[in-house]
Amino acid sequence: MNPLRLLLLPFSIIYSVITWFRNWLYDHNLLKSYKPEVPIISVGNITVGGTGKTPHCEFLIQVLTEHGFHVAYLSRGYGRKTKGFRWVRNNSLATEVGDEAVQVASKFPAIRVAVCENRSNGIKTIKSEYPDINVVILDDAFQHRKIKPTLNILLTDMARLYKQDYLLPFGKLRESSAGAKRADLIIITKTPTIFPVLLKKYLQKTISPKPYQRTFFTFYEYSDFIPVHESQSKCRSQAINHIFLLAGIENPLPLSEHLEQKGFFVHLKAYPDHHFYSSYEIAGLINEFEAIPGKKKIILTTEKDLARMDEDLIQSLSQYPFYKIAVRVCFHESQEEEFIRFVINKIKESGKG
Repeated sequence: MNPLRLLLLPFSIIYSVITWFRNWLYDHNLLKSYKPEVPIISVGNITVGGTGKTPHCEFLIQVLTEHGFHVAYLSRGYGRKTKGFRWVRNNSLATEVGDEAVQVASKFPAIRVAVCENRSNGIKTIKSEYPDINVVILDDAFQHRKIKPTLNILLTDMARLYKQDYLLPFGKLRESSAGAKRADLIIITKTPTIFPVLLKKYLQKTISPKPYQRTFFTFYEYSDFIPVHESQSKCRSQAINHIFLLAGIENPLPLSEHLEQKGFFVHLKAYPDHHFYSSYEIAGLINEFEAIPGKKKIILTTEKDLARMDEDLIQSLSQYPFYKIAVRVCFHESQEEEFIRFVINKIKESGKG
């Protein structure tokens, strides 16, 4: 540990007092939480950074729409340059509504997608304009205590469990790990595909959930390479040696390692999460891609990165083999059925769905 980092510890203590007092006010009803008339599923975390909130929201959207629910998705629109409530349309830009909302709207055009930093107002607007909506999914709302959700889902990355972390700025916690008691479900994310029993027991013991909390374990399943341009042919992996990977996500290493395990030479260009690409930047990246020897190569990016590229940037790559890769959340063993059953029962028990 860097000794200079210890200088941050007093600020973490101050921050812990502030967050503890705020939670105490809500716990004792001195600050009121709004309980909407529609079932609310909150998906969030305690740590700063990516635990897989949006892919898990997408899993919920897929499952609930298949079971006949009219779903709306609401986030605050992280990274956008606008304020207030906004519907996410087919032509919405990430600068207007945030990259995650653009991604969700692109994958699920049949549902209602909106952004609003004031979630209470956002939910009220959704219901007033679309009364048939019977479940709203809130992305990244675990600390948004102005809303009392029907179901509170807490995510934690296996490689960075909240019980083994510290409060900001010394660590990565947004609030004390004691706040996890508000969760109905705890999902340990980004576990390995082959999941040893001993590792599962260790994670369960480390998290030590309350008796009323269910614990689930998920991993990512990566898609085939999907052409970004319609004129581009489907990609045969055996015809590729080099992958020029553009990744402006929290942790691109698992994706890079997945591709390397498939036998590709990965040229990783990593950027900060929510990074917006410029035309000047793309021009430089094209030059780097062209410098890779041979023809058995492609440019690959994530759905989230693609959501932050405007049409002109995407078009500038139309002459190149440009592909995206998607991720799907998977549960271990028979947990998927158990998870779906629990979520749907919770909605029905609320008497609102």
